[in-house]
Amino acid sequence: MTQMMQTGKIYRMRQAGHQTYAEGFFKDNRFYEGEAVHVGDVEADGTFIYRLTMPDGSPKYPNFVAGRLVGLMLTRTDGTIFELIEQ
Repeated sequence: MTQMMQTGKIYRMRQAGHQTYAEGFFKDNRFYEGEAVHVGDVEADGTFIYRLTMPDGSPKYPNFVAGRLVGLMLTRTDGTIFELIEQ
């Protein structure tokens, strides 16, 4: 059975094979960066939507889709895999 995020818990991203965490955290299928600014969401089908834009106003990821979450594994659109670790 695949583990899933649990309501009310915080999960940080760590690239597979690395020990350091990426910036930001997930809580209740929302993604936060910086001073807990809500910048993304995980949709019901696991699609990770990241709403920040580049300086020219274009989305950082095509159509704002940054990756896909299955259980506690996020695969970014460039193929990078992250483990979500409960804090």
